[in-house]
Amino acid sequence: QRKSDDTLQSLQNSARVLQEDYQTIDARPSSAEDSADAPETIEDAAAPPQIIGDAPNPLSMCITYGMINAVICLPVMMSFGNIIYRDIFFLPYLPKLVKLVVFSSVVHQISFSTLSGLPFAVGQVQDAGLIFLSAIATSLIRHCQKEGYDDASVLATVTIGLPLCTVCLGGGLVLIGKLRVAGYVEYLPMPVVGGYLAFIGFFCGQAGLAMMGNVEVTGIADWYRFADRDAFLHLLPGLLGGAAVYLTVRKIGHMAVLPLSMLAILLAFYAVLFVTDTSVEMARDQGWVSPLQASEPW
Repeated sequence: QRKSDDTLQSLQNSARVLQEDYQTIDARPSSAEDSADAPETIEDAAAPPQIIGDAPNPLSMCITYGMINAVICLPVMMSFGNIIYRDIFFLPYLPKLVKLVVFSSVVHQISFSTLSGLPFAVGQVQDAGLIFLSAIATSLIRHCQKEGYDDASVLATVTIGLPLCTVCLGGGLVLIGKLRVAGYVEYLPMPVVGGYLAFIGFFCGQAGLAMMGNVEVTGIADWYRFADRDAFLHLLPGLLGGAAVYLTVRKIGHMAVLPLSMLAILLAFYAVLFVTDTSVEMARDQGWVSPLQASEPW
């Protein structure tokens, strides 16, 4: 009872202070400009502000944002595919599997933008699930090979197994939202959350270095392979390019910096090939371009 009385007294004091502030503001003399700018009705106050001059074309803005997202997301999605299917077993089927990852990201983007209750929502696949997807794919391969299944059966099992696991995760998230128990996430210790986020960065960074160096690295114990002369030569341009992009984004705060930087790196690579009179086939033989896998179109 004493606690309820204290709470009621606190609310009464707050209401008294708000009333005094309102009376002070209401008694302030208003100028002609304030009267002219003030909305006459509630509908006027809720109406969106009018844009002075030529309003931007929504279609052109959508096309511009779409091109920017495409420049940024396409290389990322392709790298995600290489990280998920990084096992040596997937090498002959990698082009088709990367196409599947890109296609799934397109479905994800369309679904998120179309079905979201937020009209400005733009969602794309992130790197948080790469650890689990890669581990699931590798585990399925080991299990199927242990059971003596052929390569076609192993590939089909992995291709169907990963989407099924993702659907289960999505169903669990929907169930958590329906039961309104998402607030219990706040009870997770910060070292657990921070450690997981840190490991995501470590995992993606290690996978990126392994892709550039054309070596297979699964842990810190395999990092000595980066010291190989051929691997280090392939790593160096990527490290320098990544550092340049990071510094440019930090120094220039504009949305066009990241996509333009990625385009500049791509153009610089082929400019070096042109200047050195190196064909794409020669660059592929030297390990600068992914090997061309003969596969049927899908």
